Amino acid sequence: MGRSGIFKIALRQTLRSHQTLLTNFTQRITTNRAGRSQKRWYTLSQENLPLSPYIGDCKTNRNAIPSSKDGTDFKICFLGTGAGVPSRQRICSATLLQMHGTSILLDAAEGVQRQIMHSSITLSSISHIFITHLHGDHIFGLPGLILGIQLASQSYSKSSSDRSEGLTLKIYGPPGIYNYVAMSLRLSMSRLFSGKIIVTELLGGHADPGFNQKSGRHNNYRDPRHTHYKEMSRRNLYREALKQNKDGTWTFQVPFTAGPSTEGLLSVSAAEVRHVNDVMTFGYVIQEPEPEPNIIVEKARALGVEPGRKYRLLKKGIPVESDDGSKTVLPEQVLSKDMNRKERKFALIGDNCQLSRAMYQLCQDCDVLVHEATLIGSESLHEEAILRGHSTPETAGSVAKDVNASLLVMNHISAKIDPGTGSEEVENSAKETNDNTSYIVAAEDFMELLLPKNGYERKASPLELADTCGITNIPDISSNNLDNESCSLSESVKE
Repeated sequence: MGRSGIFKIALRQTLRSHQTLLTNFTQRITTNRAGRSQKRWYTLSQENLPLSPYIGDCKTNRNAIPSSKDGTDFKICFLGTGAGVPSRQRICSATLLQMHGTSILLDAAEGVQRQIMHSSITLSSISHIFITHLHGDHIFGLPGLILGIQLASQSYSKSSSDRSEGLTLKIYGPPGIYNYVAMSLRLSMSRLFSGKIIVTELLGGHADPGFNQKSGRHNNYRDPRHTHYKEMSRRNLYREALKQNKDGTWTFQVPFTAGPSTEGLLSVSAAEVRHVNDVMTFGYVIQEPEPEPNIIVEKARALGVEPGRKYRLLKKGIPVESDDGSKTVLPEQVLSKDMNRKERKFALIGDNCQLSRAMYQLCQDCDVLVHEATLIGSESLHEEAILRGHSTPETAGSVAKDVNASLLVMNHISAKIDPGTGSEEVENSAKETNDNTSYIVAAEDFMELLLPKNGYERKASPLELADTCGITNIPDISSNNLDNESCSLSESVKE
């Protein structure tokens, strides 16, 4: 047999093996698709069944949560729930909060823009981005996301009546976030051609690299996080500063417009937490304004005010004249406050091994607490998490109990922990220290939560938790007392 015959036989065998591999691969894909279509994407435990009407999937329409007609939606979409590095099931930290028609993104990990494209969220709807700290698994997706929002806002401005302004994107974070954004855009030769990008840095915390706690002033030495590099300045990119309050917090407001007749301000507070040396890390608490009181129509008509635009003024506390102009009608004469409604509160805490007193106070009685649970396992692994500046599910469960949170959602989960059985293990570990105070859920990518108007039905009342929960039981670790050493909990480990 000649060389050509041997070559033909070898080629025939190679083609057969490739055909076999292709057939097996196709069968596996078909089997996996069939399995996925029959299996629910997320399984609730028996204790969390009351949450079933409020949990869905922002990636597909099959488990979507219906939106309210009055524009008062309060939804949380977990776009990324992993820690450190992305895995097949999770990308790193990215959480989107939708409140009253406003979208706020907390952290922007690598791949967040692609996650958004796979969800029901639009890029142009994002108006604010809050960064907890400057570790890569929380900010590596930010430059690309900014450019994506810019392109989406350009399309938005073309379809709107005001084409000159475009959208304004506001970014809040620790010192250095402006230089990171500016240098990324400058060195990649990216152009900002529409709208405004305003980067506000929260200054004055204990881990602020350029701030001297004793003098209360910024240091004179050159620090790459504080220094302003003129050559990195970009058109439409602005830098602002927000100083720390005396109580160790930072506060600002986010405007919202939920409809033609509904507008207001969301209150945002931030406080420092302890993560690792020289890495300034925040937790953010976002709270909606006090619900508007209701008009008692019978009383208003009796005083000569028929339903109409005057009702909006009365709800805002502004006196109006009766329709015939004979008298003035005061708001307190016709308003009735709904005692069953309260301001809903959402808290997300960045990577940490210990919270400050200011952070504990901000999170008190929150409806949803998002807390990291990086490592899970034996007691030695728990000690390792503390030394590395991270938390375990047991720590998250204890924090949720101390602040009396209705729902604890754990994110920043290690890539070694697979969704499903791994998530159940995370939830069970947190329950050990929570004393049945909160509903407990381990987040997965594309999980969506709806917070109803009256909040979740609490598992325990504050009176029942009086002996185990409260500010009085929290150690005095105010923001001013935070130091650059390892977590205080780790000192006993070192001994």
